[in-house]
Amino acid sequence: MFPSTYIFSNEEMFINRPLISRLRRNNFQCRMNIGEMFVSPNLEMQHIEDTSFTFGWVVKALNETDHHWINISSGRKVKNILANNIANGKGFSSYIYKLTLEFNYGKPYYVVLKVPTMEVFLKEFEAKNFDANFANDSIEDAMALPHLRECDFYRNYNAQKEIPLPAIYATQDIIPGKQKGAILMQYLGDVACNVPTHESFTLKQLLNAARCFARLHAYSLTLPASAFENLSVMPSLLNTWVNLFKSIAPMTVAGDSRLKSDYNKLKHLHETTHFVEYICYNMNKNLKMKTVLVHGDAWNNNMFMERNPDGSPGSKIVAFIDWQTVHGGNIGEDLARVMSMSSADIRREAEKVALDVYYDTFVDELKRRNLENPHTKAQVIKAYRQAYVHQALLLLVGAKVLQGQGDNLSPYERGIWEARHESWLLRCRLALNDAVKIVEEDEPEWLNPNYEFPK
Repeated sequence: MFPSTYIFSNEEMFINRPLISRLRRNNFQCRMNIGEMFVSPNLEMQHIEDTSFTFGWVVKALNETDHHWINISSGRKVKNILANNIANGKGFSSYIYKLTLEFNYGKPYYVVLKVPTMEVFLKEFEAKNFDANFANDSIEDAMALPHLRECDFYRNYNAQKEIPLPAIYATQDIIPGKQKGAILMQYLGDVACNVPTHESFTLKQLLNAARCFARLHAYSLTLPASAFENLSVMPSLLNTWVNLFKSIAPMTVAGDSRLKSDYNKLKHLHETTHFVEYICYNMNKNLKMKTVLVHGDAWNNNMFMERNPDGSPGSKIVAFIDWQTVHGGNIGEDLARVMSMSSADIRREAEKVALDVYYDTFVDELKRRNLENPHTKAQVIKAYRQAYVHQALLLLVGAKVLQGQGDNLSPYERGIWEARHESWLLRCRLALNDAVKIVEEDEPEWLNPNYEFPK
């Protein structure tokens, strides 16, 4: 749409308006002709890999929104932008490029360009011998709107003071058949890292996540009701969850006969959309709770932890990324998700403590804002337990998708893969066992496949 003109409308680009006003008043480089920022004007129109986004598009966005860029690029010219696709194993719906902006002298500058695409997901399905027709028919629709949802979140919600977020320099909406979507954002790899999916979150990491969610939820209660009008969970996502579960969960269960008993008790919950509709649409109404902002995909690769000196993930959360499934939902959803991605011993130890920390932080944040507390602690616990059943079932999908194949490995690599495979199965088995206990203790009617969930 605008690679040739570089004119960003307010709807196309997230803009830090106070910063930009300051930059423009002080006559910084944002007024410079973009071609003058390069050692050769021809570089302005060079494309990032095979995307529709040019070197000029990137520099234009940084000039308008990134004060760090303004400072470090002063007096220098860009001689090249190297693109390294770092999405392998980190996500299934986008190409993620680490961009290295090289200058005519001095150190380079790094940013990340995220470009949504179906190709990544389809390759994952093909590599794992999943049903390609299912991928084409059921996943494509589910990927059409998430990018727009993420862009709108960055544009319209001032949440960076409530929950750690990366700096966003530009967003471009998808216009089917006309324009590719993109997000240009801060590179975090020099200061932060992810917890590997085969490892577990630590107790401290889970408690910090609980605090982050509590602050986000308290902030949510300051928003007008209209803020949630277009933030329901996308119906196509519910169908995707169900189809993924029906297609992949049986593969995980086939790998461990000890999963079968608990799986058979609960599998009907995720074989239609009735249960997930309840969790995503109707749980708040049924539990008489307020709607809050929910990330919707709070797992290892979407949470950047502060990097320790030895390179390992620390306890502090630096940023939550990938807000593609952000929605107005229940307070239990994100906490249940991150808990389900932890080993059972740490999760079981953390659950009570984390719920205490969540509630205490939530209450303190409401007091700071002079807001009344609409939720009792009993409601919070109930919401978490119901949401956890949903996440325990989805873990049967994640265990298969995230672990990868054990083929073509050396004996050394094979030994590691087998150990991690057993660890995944143990995590699934105990997660499912705890989900069955929750249902039997709290919601025994859910065991009936014909039960009709409240609407």
